[in-house]
Amino acid sequence: HATYTQTRLHLVNQLNRSKRLVGYRVLVFNKRPQPRKEGDQTEPLKPLIMLSDRDGTVVIPVESDHPLRWVYVQSGKNLLARVPIVPGVEPHMTIPVPDDSLHLRVQGQLTKLETRLIDVVAQRAVLIALLQKFADAGKWQQVDKVLAELDKLPTKRYFQSELQAIRFPAVTEAEKRRLRVVKMRIEKECRDVAELIDHHLDDSKLRDVKSEVEELRKALQKDQRKS
Repeated sequence: HATYTQTRLHLVNQLNRSKRLVGYRVLVFNKRPQPRKEGDQTEPLKPLIMLSDRDGTVVIPVESDHPLRWVYVQSGKNLLARVPIVPGVEPHMTIPVPDDSLHLRVQGQLTKLETRLIDVVAQRAVLIALLQKFADAGKWQQVDKVLAELDKLPTKRYFQSELQAIRFPAVTEAEKRRLRVVKMRIEKECRDVAELIDHHLDDSKLRDVKSEVEELRKALQKDQRKS
């Protein structure tokens, strides 16, 4: 029977209980969610969604129709803990949660790298379009300026080395701390970014465009010499 109107949940690091887990996503369900089958038309369960505060706590209110509630703790998209609780029986409860700070740090670094990659891909596309436009118009001074701008852009190799600078220390730290699941997640996310780099910064495409422009330049110069 509920004695209190709410229970304050304290999220603590499994390995270091004095460490507060700030900004973790907490979902509170009135029933335990079941895996959804393909073609399931029923409305999915709507949880109460909260973020742990600067003390690593969330407040779970009593729900008289649903004394037992299911608490899911997430970091990003990863489920770290799943606990049934009866709010109101105790004023405070502690949930030990696996340490995901290393993974969160890597996610932040990868997001920044992806943002820079998207910027470079967009700049490259604009410059290639300009290059072709100026080459078709025979404006070779502008062509040379655009070629110089293209050469200044970070290359595929640059992004690969930046990715390795994120991946290697993080994987080494995960191995040292025996965080097997965290290591697997980091490696998977780094592989995904590596595929993005390969796909979007295909150096052969840029080489082809440059050689087409140079061939056009030579052909026009030849024609001018003939005339």
